Amino acid sequence: MKNLITGLIAIAMLAFSPLPAAKQERDEPEHRYDELQHRHEELDLREREIDLERQELELQFQRQLKQMELAKRKSGLKKFSGKRPCPPPRKMCECAPSRCRQCHCEEMCCIFLVFCLVVHILLAIWVYGDIGERKRGSGLWIVLALITGVLGTLLYVLVRIGDSGGVNRQKK
Repeated sequence: MKNLITGLIAIAMLAFSPLPAAKQERDEPEHRYDELQHRHEELDLREREIDLERQELELQFQRQLKQMELAKRKSGLKKFSGKRPCPPPRKMCECAPSRCRQCHCEEMCCIFLVFCLVVHILLAIWVYGDIGERKRGSGLWIVLALITGVLGTLLYVLVRIGDSGGVNRQKK
């Protein structure tokens, strides 16, 4: 009897249990979904690895650029060795500096011309002030004193003395 009950239980279990092929059909979509989800996670992981590799390469490239720039700066500092670069030398004449009068004469001529210009302007200012004080004369004397300098001013003084003599005679 025990055997009979065990056999009936076994038949009942077989009758009510799904067939292995049917169970595979039911489990196959779940299995496929799990497989796709696993594949998706693997791809995400690979994508992250590629991003990290790219970032590492970029950082390595930046480090190399900075090292090259630093090496360039160091070579520039060694080149000058702490000294500022000198301006290019002035053009000198061929003769020895102790015997060179040409360079000295050029400088003296410049100074003389500036001095003459200042004297011409001062004489023209004096003529202008004298004309304004006497209330006689014209602006032509100012231009003449400015252009000719001492000669124009001497001519103005001579004409002025001549006019002064005539004015004094008329007053007497």
